[in-house]
Parts: sequence; structure tokens; C-alpha cells
Amino acid sequence: MNADILVVGGGPAGATLARKLALGGRDVVLIDRATFPRHKSCGGGLSRHTIQTLDLDFSPVVETEINRLVVDGAWTGRFSIPLPVENTCQVVNRWDFDAFLLKQAVSKGVRLLENHSLHNVERKNSGFEVVTSGGTIQSKIVCACDGAFSKTGRALGFPRNQNFTVALEALAVLESDHNPTIQQAALFNFACIPTGYGWIFPRQSALAIGVSSAKAISSKLLRDYFKNFVNRCKELRNLKIHSIKGGQLPTFCTARTVYAERGAYLVGDAAGFVDRFTGEGIHFAIKSGKLAAEAILGDGPVQYENAVRREIIPELELAAKWANLIFPLPLWLFGGIMSTPIYRHHIKHFVDIFAGLSTYREMLNEKKWIAKMLER
Repeated sequence: MNADILVVGGGPAGATLARKLALGGRDVVLIDRATFPRHKSCGGGLSRHTIQTLDLDFSPVVETEINRLVVDGAWTGRFSIPLPVENTCQVVNRWDFDAFLLKQAVSKGVRLLENHSLHNVERKNSGFEVVTSGGTIQSKIVCACDGAFSKTGRALGFPRNQNFTVALEALAVLESDHNPTIQQAALFNFACIPTGYGWIFPRQSALAIGVSSAKAISSKLLRDYFKNFVNRCKELRNLKIHSIKGGQLPTFCTARTVYAERGAYLVGDAAGFVDRFTGEGIHFAIKSGKLAAEAILGDGPVQYENAVRREIIPELELAAKWANLIFPLPLWLFGGIMSTPIYRHHIKHFVDIFAGLSTYREMLNEKKWIAKMLER
């Protein structure tokens, strides 16, 4: 098979990139080792930044809306921060969401090949020869969108991701008489696990729950923190918890030397575009997919490099600084900080970042003392 552009990976990054290229009139083949819809461990919360970046009506796959964020772990109890009516967040099931994005790409002319695992990539003349489980594909451009451990990226000669957040996720089944208010709020607890946090996202008939740590810890210890988090949350009492799965996210720490060269592009998780503080990856996957498509339709790798270093890297660098500053604090200190009124006011800024209502750079422009603290 011949293709102008080959996209490897059908997640949000690959589907967005492929759809944009097809809209630009390019011949695109997208391969994925799975068949969609497929399972994807993820809370499913979409921030306002993500919703604004994704120029699609994805309402058919929205399960519920979030109109407030609850911060847990304070000695004096929880506190709730409402979101503006026009800036509510939305929750999707990645099973449906990813399949929806891929369907949109196919509707624009993208040729989709499922159950095609990548075996090898070699540069041939002015393009690439890609060997898959379903045959060989000749392509002028190859885009690695195949996730954290990107086999495509390594085959193309890009260094592998070095920094990972470990996470454990599950679903808690809601009973018919369960308090419906929990289905309008997302909960975050920063005092339940070192160097990380616990979360609850509402679904239609379940709660997506989990814990994550920016530090490598054993699976047993991660499960212990997960159980502790579940036991401390009153919403989870007496609920049946199932589908417990572990995973890793390639969180950003320092910028790579290069993200695109000679017709090869790293996009989304394959490039390590995951916020080290919040664990947000969908926004940057979609954003980098759009930037890669614009570059391929424009001036090529140099344009992509410049765009990534202008629009994505600065935010991820600040996120990494926040993670390095905040996560090493002892758990008891989080409880004290969140119980102090003056600090609660400043926590609102971090909640805005989680909700996608603000960026790190916007926060630093408003709060000069925070910028000075990060510089030190």
C-alpha cells in the first residue's frame, strides 16, 4: 500500500492529526494495533482548554457535566469551588470518545487499518517503508501517535520517554438511590498519596476513581494508597468497585532535542506531552495533532518544532516546576495548607488550571510572588 502520510495510533492525537490532514486534501492512512472502540484507562474529564481546542461537536459521547470541583484532604474538611455556568467541564468514556474522533477522521477520507501492529520502520529514498502485521506501507511522512512507549518513535530514532506517572484506576457502580449531586462534581485529594493525588470523576451510572504518583512506586504500594483513598471517601462506601487497572503516563520533565525531522513527527503521548502536575494529556494530544497537521500542510518539521516550543513546551515546563515544588511536601502539610483560609484562596488558581480555565503562564502573570518562588 502507498500513502502520502501514515499516522500510527488512533487515539486523540492520531485521529485529530489524520482528520486535519484529510481536510487539507492529503492522502492519509491511519493504522492501530487495536479495533475501535477499545478500552482506555482514563478518568475521562475534559477541561475547558480541551473542549475549546477540539473543534468538533462531540456532545453525542458526553456522559455528564461538571459544575464544581471539590478539594479534599484538609483537616477542616472539604471545600467546593463552583465553575462558571459557561465554563463547565465535561466527562466522556474514552471507549466512546476515541472511537468518535476516529469515526470523524474516516468520514473525511482517512483510510483506517485496525489490527495492524507495527513491526519495523525504515527510511527508503525520500520516504519510509513501514512493515506491519497486515503488510508493508510506503509513505512519504510518518507520524508517531502511538502513546507513551511509542514503538514508532523508537524505530524512527527518537529517544524513548524517560519520565512516567504511575496510576491505578477503577469504576465504582452507582446505585439508583445514590446522591445525585456527586454526578455534578469532580473531586481531588492531594493528601492521600505522596507525590500525587486521588480523583473521582462522575459518569452516567458510575464513578471513575483513581490515584496517581509522579514517583515510581511498587504496584503493591500503589494499591494500598488506592484502598486508603477509597476508604476515606464517603461517596464510595458500599459501592461495588471493578475494572481496576494500572497504567503509566509519559509526563513532561525537560524538552527533547527534536520533535520532528526529515518527514518524521512525534505527537501527543509519544512526544511526552503530558502535564506532570495535573496528569492532563488529552488537551496536549489534540493540540499537538493540530499543530503537526498545520506544519505538514505548511512548512514542515521546522514549523512544527517552532509551534510546539512556543505553544506547548512553556506550559509543560511550568507544570514540571510545580510538580517538583508541590509533590515532595509531606502529606500532613497538605492538610494544613488546605485548612488555612489564606492558602485556600490561592488554591483556587490551581483549581482553575485543573478545570482548564487558566494556564500556568496566566497564573504567573497575575501572581508575581508565585513566579518568584518558582524562579528560586
